[in-house]
Amino acid sequence: MQLTKTAFKMSANLLFALLVTFFLVIFFLMVHKKEKRWRILLLFSLVYYSYLFELGIILLLLFSIIIFFGGQWIQKKPGKKTFNTVLFISLLPLLAYKFHLLSGSSHVIFNKRVLFELAGISYYTFNGLSYLFDIRRGYTEPAKKYGILLLYLSYFPCILSGPLHRFKNLSEKFINGIEISNENFSSGFRFILWGLFKKAALAEPFKNLCDTLLDNPTNYHGPFVLLGGLFFFFELYCEFSAYVDIATGISKIFGIEINPNFKNRIYMSASRTSFWAGWHITLNKWFRDYLFFPLAKGISVRWKVNLILLFTMILIGLWHEISGKFLLWGFLNGCWILAEINYSKYFNFLKNAGRKYIGVVYHLIFASFMAIIFRSNHVWLS
Repeated sequence: MQLTKTAFKMSANLLFALLVTFFLVIFFLMVHKKEKRWRILLLFSLVYYSYLFELGIILLLLFSIIIFFGGQWIQKKPGKKTFNTVLFISLLPLLAYKFHLLSGSSHVIFNKRVLFELAGISYYTFNGLSYLFDIRRGYTEPAKKYGILLLYLSYFPCILSGPLHRFKNLSEKFINGIEISNENFSSGFRFILWGLFKKAALAEPFKNLCDTLLDNPTNYHGPFVLLGGLFFFFELYCEFSAYVDIATGISKIFGIEINPNFKNRIYMSASRTSFWAGWHITLNKWFRDYLFFPLAKGISVRWKVNLILLFTMILIGLWHEISGKFLLWGFLNGCWILAEINYSKYFNFLKNAGRKYIGVVYHLIFASFMAIIFRSNHVWLS
């Protein structure tokens, strides 16, 4: 029943996003000056965010104000102390929210609604932190208009599924790139239809097959469990990439190109290393650019770099959910990647183009094991 309610909620969110898109197209056709369109987009994005998270919009507004003035302070008074202070203050709203959750019972902390809200919060938090990092590094200038920064954090097509963006790239599109045309509408609508097809015709059947095999251990065991893991792997890709395709399509209608989050045919990867290079690309790049590279900078000792990589993968796992299950999942992914990197002589078949399909089979088999852990409902992993 809980899963049914969650699925219904996600479908309602999707329907409302399409409804918002419809009204935005009408408003944009009425407003011919491009420099004014971003204000309308901001208004509808805030309406959509309020619909999804209700009072959660207060956290968004508080965070955006801190980020806006914090970015200006970092530029005026560059230095590690200033940056760390702004970073700490900017995280206070999110930390307070999580502390509020931790003060409740575990079934409240990890229910579907809370995890849904944390996904929305983490999207704008990660974007906001990258904004601060890029100002400190001189990659971007602080936002001159608070509204542009707020739109960057709350842009409604990306608020649920991502992808993540850098402020410099997306803000320029908001100001100069919003344009409704036959070409943009046609291209965007095709993406939306493809996303809806993947969700309804692919993700749902894979989910049903996975549930049948993994939720009935008395009837299905042995190789059927591994097959259930494979179906879950395909379900996860189809479900997640469907929402990304829909977000891409909505954004294309407005003439705004957003970052790709999956490489084509990622399920045909011949190694775990190549898989992670094309899976949830923007999130993995975020951890790479703002965590792994800064920690590994100047370190030449191999075991230390390996430890940092393993730590990064564990955090990526815990990003999905703070639990023993996802800690184990992140740890095993890190070990798998390190094995391919450090013991490459045992994975020579991955480098041979003629043996690529052997690598695909190898990856799918082990990915199915990993999917079983990701999907597991066992108490000891909760």
